[in-house]
Amino acid sequence: MPEADVNLSVRISPRIKMAAERQSKRDELSLSDVTRMLLKAYAKGDIDIVICADKKNS
Repeated sequence: MPEADVNLSVRISPRIKMAAERQSKRDELSLSDVTRMLLKAYAKGDIDIVICADKKNS
């Protein structure tokens, strides 16, 4: 039996959301499609996230 999709709430600045929506429309995708693809790639280990801390500001 297929799994049902779930809703996800994400906090993001309006500026980033608008830019991502513009780009996704150019690519003929919804923002939901883009988010789903990014999360799936991250879950599979296809995307690495690196966090660098600036010691001057800590």
